[in-house]
Amino acid sequence: MIFTVLLNAPSRLLIELRFVVIFILCDPVLTSTFGGTIGHSKNGIAVKREKNILFPVAVVRFACKVLLGWISLPTVTGNEKRRAIHDYLSGSVALTEKE
Repeated sequence: MIFTVLLNAPSRLLIELRFVVIFILCDPVLTSTFGGTIGHSKNGIAVKREKNILFPVAVVRFACKVLLGWISLPTVTGNEKRRAIHDYLSGSVALTEKE
């Protein structure tokens, strides 16, 4: 039924739907698969637990990042471990190449 609705949907709606799916899934998929997004990789940062975080955890981490937005950034400089709120909530750590 969903596929029938999508097949009959206007092309503009399909383009917007693809954008939303890609936008929402990009961060969790890359973080759980490669240990970070393209920006993390370019800056020598990896998001880990003991290994790469699991996809469901990456989704929760991303949702927290989106919901908290800029509020979570001051916590990075305000604690010894340099972890943002979304890292605390997901149990992840953002490591640089040196660590």
